[in-house]
Amino acid sequence: MLLCIDAASTVLTVAISDGVVVRAHATLPTHRAHAMHMHPTIARVCAEAEVAPQQWTAIAVGCGPGSYTGVRLAIATAKTLAWVQRLPVYTVSTLEAMAYAAWRALDCPHSLVVPVIDGRRGCVYSAAFFGNGASWERTHEDRLRPWDDVWTLGDARIPCIIASDGSDVRSVRPCTVIPCAPEASAIAALVASGCAQRHDDVHLVVPNYTQATEAEAKWTSADECDE
Repeated sequence: MLLCIDAASTVLTVAISDGVVVRAHATLPTHRAHAMHMHPTIARVCAEAEVAPQQWTAIAVGCGPGSYTGVRLAIATAKTLAWVQRLPVYTVSTLEAMAYAAWRALDCPHSLVVPVIDGRRGCVYSAAFFGNGASWERTHEDRLRPWDDVWTLGDARIPCIIASDGSDVRSVRPCTVIPCAPEASAIAALVASGCAQRHDDVHLVVPNYTQATEAEAKWTSADECDE
């Protein structure tokens, strides 16, 4: 049984999958108060799936980018649970989980999907993926981009889907915009399709912030001033 979690956006999402079917899942709009709800939600989803923690065979986690605090919480939770039970950890891009969920929900097989998560100061965390029938591939890496740069990810010849976590989409090109948060069930599907990175050593699991945290930036700046 695979436990899937993500807390990088304004929602907390948890699912239990047997590798083929999602047995139970929950997505809560916790508005980044994820720490309060993480373990109770895991317990509730496991109870609904009638799966005990001892039956987990691996843990999959959305590794960001997104909320620094949410990403850290999800990674720390996954690593701790995996370390205690000696389980492997799969990491999946939170943006890819958003994009894949949107692609499946709209049933638009030939399309470019651009997921966006608010990065503040006029920027968004974004990437781009191309779905063509049963195939799924990444076309642009996860990055923090100004809105104007987001539109360079598209192709006017291909239908474009913007999957937004609630960010104010500044549309300058024809596209379909849908509200779409990361879904743990999409993480399970990406693991099953081989689009996840496996870590047998949980200490090698790291967040994908795509940029330095404010504390890291201040630390680096202070070091440069001392030199």
